[in-house]
Amino acid sequence: MDDAELARRCIAGDSAAWGELVRSHLDIVHRAVDRVLGGVSTDVEDVLQTLFLKLMEADARRLRSFQGRSKLSTWLVAVARREALDFLARKGRAACPSPTPIEQLTEDAAGDPGTAADAAQESKRVRSALDRLPPRDSLLLQLVCVDGASYEEAAQLLSAPVNSISPWLHRAKDRLKTLLSEKRCTDAGASSLQ
Repeated sequence: MDDAELARRCIAGDSAAWGELVRSHLDIVHRAVDRVLGGVSTDVEDVLQTLFLKLMEADARRLRSFQGRSKLSTWLVAVARREALDFLARKGRAACPSPTPIEQLTEDAAGDPGTAADAAQESKRVRSALDRLPPRDSLLLQLVCVDGASYEEAAQLLSAPVNSISPWLHRAKDRLKTLLSEKRCTDAGASSLQ
């Protein structure tokens, strides 16, 4: 059964379809939430439970926003990340660092890290900078640059016009580069004082 048919059957109230949706997407959604929450298993379980309940409530209103322009798994991952970020905001906590692949975004800003120790330090700097970005910027970079979502998919997942994605992405990359540059200058100044 394809994604559109699975969503349609879930919306129609087919319990077997709901079981299939959960069974076939739980692992990827769990990993996405786990990355945002940093592996706190009780929090991950709470977010997953809330997510699937919200998908079903109000006659599957949230699932109805899936329009089939992306893969259902991509859409669910974005919805799960937003739910995890909302959970953290309610708890007054920051998101955990994004996964390493997003660090490829900074190759032109960071240059060649050199040794493995330099690469590890650069990785830490990038994760720190990503944590300081606005949630939309961080999510957009993750969707487009790491997950490979198209602009159309990102627009759908962020409930935004597709023509907003390119400028938002450009600004998100600029903000990330600026944060990395500021951190590099701060680190250089601190080491010269020692």
